[in-house]
Amino acid sequence: MSVLEGYLEETDQKSGMGKRGPWTMYRGQIGKIWVSFGFNKPTINKGDYVSVVIEKDANNYDVVKSAAKIPAPQQPVADKASPRGDNGHLSATGDRNNSIVYQSSRKDALALVALLITQNALPVSEAKTKAGTAKRYEEIMALVDKLTVQYFYDVNTLRNLDRVQDGGAEGPAPAALPEDSQAEPEAAATTEPDDKW
Repeated sequence: MSVLEGYLEETDQKSGMGKRGPWTMYRGQIGKIWVSFGFNKPTINKGDYVSVVIEKDANNYDVVKSAAKIPAPQQPVADKASPRGDNGHLSATGDRNNSIVYQSSRKDALALVALLITQNALPVSEAKTKAGTAKRYEEIMALVDKLTVQYFYDVNTLRNLDRVQDGGAEGPAPAALPEDSQAEPEAAATTEPDDKW
């Protein structure tokens, strides 16, 4: 005898006519295991989380001796703060390395935005009113967030390695160094007069 727990995923029945009249046999699938309820209609339904006591019959089939619906185990709650979605993006929570990369990306984004502001190279609203100030705040914060996410994925996917040409690989190779025989002669050594002492 053994106990099997899981969702009753499928149910099936088979009917026929025997010497004693019509009959119906019932069976169900719990996980990947099919079990027989014999001629007794089960008191559990498809979709229930169940506990069944089973034993092998003479033909080595799993036959249910008793069955009961029980509470399903609690599933771990997904972290709602996780940015992972069906779009395949990486999760930034629960992973120390991702947390470090995110923090670094945020600092880099802030540094770039500060540089653009000091160089007057950031196209933001210029109105000196309270509404203009509020709009500039929103524009700058949105840019910081956008750059943070961009840098985060640049690091995690290394995608820029395929898109951006290596600056060190550009241009002609440097000229070869001259051979020793072609090198300029060393300047003659000069000696200081002894009377300097």
